Amino acid sequence: MLTVWTAYAGRRLTLLVLCAIFLADGIVMAALGPVLPDLAQQTHRTLGEVGRVFVAVFGGSLLAQLLGGPVSDRFGRRGVLVAGLLLFALGAAGMAASQRMLWMLCAAIIGGIGYGCCTLAVNVLASELAPDRRASTVNLVNLFFAMGAIAGPLLAGAFLEQRGSALPALWVGSGLLLVLVPLALASVPADVVAPTPARAPAAALDAATGFIVVLGVLLALYVGSEASLGAWAPVYLQRSTTLDAAGATTATAVFWVALCGGRLLAAVAGVRVSAERLFLVSLLGSTFGGLLLVAGHGFAAMSVLALALLGLAFGPIYPTGIAIVTDRFPHAAGAAASRIGLVAAMGGMALPWLQGVVLTHRGTRAAAWLALAVLVAMAATWPLVRRVEPTRRHV
Repeated sequence: MLTVWTAYAGRRLTLLVLCAIFLADGIVMAALGPVLPDLAQQTHRTLGEVGRVFVAVFGGSLLAQLLGGPVSDRFGRRGVLVAGLLLFALGAAGMAASQRMLWMLCAAIIGGIGYGCCTLAVNVLASELAPDRRASTVNLVNLFFAMGAIAGPLLAGAFLEQRGSALPALWVGSGLLLVLVPLALASVPADVVAPTPARAPAAALDAATGFIVVLGVLLALYVGSEASLGAWAPVYLQRSTTLDAAGATTATAVFWVALCGGRLLAAVAGVRVSAERLFLVSLLGSTFGGLLLVAGHGFAAMSVLALALLGLAFGPIYPTGIAIVTDRFPHAAGAAASRIGLVAAMGGMALPWLQGVVLTHRGTRAAAWLALAVLVAMAATWPLVRRVEPTRRHV
């Protein structure tokens, strides 16, 4: 890790702030799953209906991807990042305070726009801090998202035990996001790569549309899978095993701890191992984890072990995918990441909602099989990505 850290000489404060932003992002996103029962009770709706919040969040993120990348290429990353922090904080607080389904969904859309802006800006900034170590750098920053995702369910579980509600976890995450606004303004440069209209050569991106779409589909399956597991694991464990609500919520943290470990390993290995190899190993590990989830249905220990393996394998997938696409298009990194993120957000919109419907109406065994099917499809898409990959970097 020391070798990785020395690559950021002169920009370490920026790196620390980016890490802190993703820590807060992870807290809010991972807390959404444990607070679903509270949101259902607060709005007098079923869990399946409240699951629409994920459609709203990732729908908002999709809107952010439409303009966020090109805008950040033209005017710099900092403005997009600060706007994202403010909107994400507002959305998280709004969801926690909403008494009606309509207002909760509106707040989720606002929060999703903010989340999309933050994700785009942080990942692209991280890829630009050390261009020769993109996979390592982006995995390092995303490690802190995973750390926040560990804290989110733990906070929610603690509040659930002490106050009978997990909603305060959203308030904590919202407060952290607001605290980071002045830090981002003071320490994040708008010109890690000098903004200029020439930084977004549309022709280069258009020529690689097939690559961007196919890799985007793969990442859409991943984003949907991660959001589904993180959100519905507490309900899945409670209904399929002997764990109670608090125990299932706390056990969900195992998934995020393992995801954190996967990104830490990728940050270290990324100095010497190619991004493509990291990607392949992660996809194979995810498929095996899905098989274990199905085989261990009904057994608490095996289910938690499957979640741990899935988290470990999931860790490097998204940040490494971003590293791959920004490496192919270094002078249009924002626009390229935006197009990838646009497709990926669709998975976040659809799969958590679908998983909630299946879990509610078909049961936990069907939910486990659905998770495995998505993971198999994800692994099967990788050879197609390599087939349509650009033959050289667009510089």
